This record gives sequence, structure tokens and C-alpha cells, in this order.
Amino acid sequence: MGLFDFLKPKKNPMAELLQKPGVRSAMAGMELEYLQKQVANLRSVGRKEDAKKAVSEFLAKYAREHKGEVTSRIDLARISYSIAYRTLPDLVHARWTEFCDLWSGGLPFPMFLAIKGASDQGKSLSLDQIQEFKYYQGDLDSNTQYFLIEFPTPPEQGEGPNIEALMAALAAGKKPSTDVVPVLGPFFAAVIFDSAKNEKHLYILGQSPGGGTTLRFVAAGGANANCGPGPEPTSSNFLQAVKANLRR
Repeated sequence: MGLFDFLKPKKNPMAELLQKPGVRSAMAGMELEYLQKQVANLRSVGRKEDAKKAVSEFLAKYAREHKGEVTSRIDLARISYSIAYRTLPDLVHARWTEFCDLWSGGLPFPMFLAIKGASDQGKSLSLDQIQEFKYYQGDLDSNTQYFLIEFPTPPEQGEGPNIEALMAALAAGKKPSTDVVPVLGPFFAAVIFDSAKNEKHLYILGQSPGGGTTLRFVAAGGANANCGPGPEPTSSNFLQAVKANLRR
């Protein structure tokens, strides 16, 4: 080894590891969990402005560290799908108190879902993409509340996955890559709470394989049932369909 080899700056394996997008997204997920606790603690002692500042600083850091990384619309639909059929069922059916705390806490619930969902998928989102996740709350009747989540509009059927490549991989007995696997992205999720019966329900309005939408009911553990064709994907249409299904 020559003299100049000794003079070259040594590579830091940890620094190189932290430059990988998947590792950065995982770190963002852990930092989000810390932020959630930090904001809850600050609000519990009346420091609401400090809680808001902590959220703003986290978002600024997130945007800075993931600048230039682009998540495709099809991957964004996959993130939404994971939130709808994995994250939300767990929160609603197994951790209801935590769901309520997250919903009404100082950490915006759509932001929490978006960044957690992306982190779970090894992806990162732009601030504009995070803002596409929205939430609303209201009453279906005197005893029934709804908590509505709006997801980013999924791409049109056939825009993302390569069906021919998927069929070729399956015919050859190979595991297809995620780039060619179709995803039926959700438009909305509605968490329904009946205070009189102390019952929780979760409904999803998602894309249908043949076009249009499908209304689905999601039980604990993520098991779901097809409730039939859904309406045009607007919040009012969706809530009316949910209300009609609850009456059956």
C-alpha cells in the first residue's frame, strides 16, 4: 500500500448505510414514533406551541433529508393500500385508545399515516404527497360518529403494473417484482364508532378490478369482505353507501 493510500479519507460504513433510501425511510419511521410521544408530552403540560414547533421541525428535516426522492403514483397507491388494510385495522380493532389519541393529538393524523405507511414500505414522500392524505370527522346519526380518511387518488387501472410481465413471470414459475403486481388502491377509509353499542367498524372504498369502485368491510386482523359495487369516489357518496350498509 502506497503513501497516498494512507492519505485518502477513510469511508465511514455507517454514513454510507444511512445514505440508502430504505434505511433513511426506516429511520424516519422511528423518528416519527419519537415525535408522537414528544408532542403528546408537550401538550399534556400545556406547551401546545412547542408541540407545533416540533412537528414543523420534523417536517422540515424530513423534506431536507429526502429531497429529490420521488415515489411513483403506483407506489403511493401501494402505501395507501397497506395503511387501509394493515395499519388502520390494527389501530381500530386492537388499539382503539391509541387511534383516538392519534386522531385528536397534536401530530396531524394524515401526516402520521402517510409517513408511517411510506416507512413501512421502504419509501419516502414529498411534502406535497403527504398533504394528499386528509381526514374529516362527523356524525352519521345521534349515536354514530365517522372518522374519514381520504387517500391520494390512485392511478387509473393499467397505468402502472405491466400485466403482460406479471403473466410471464407467473407462467415461468418466478416471483414477480412489485413493479408488475397490480394494486387496487383505496380512495377512502371510514372508521365508524357506535357509542350506544360500543362497536367499531372499518369500511374501504377502493378500485374495482373491472373499473369503478368496490365497497369493502375490514374486520380485525385485516380480513375483509366485499360489500358489492361502490359509488363514485366522493366522500359524500362513500358515507351514504356506508350508512346504507350499516342498516342491512
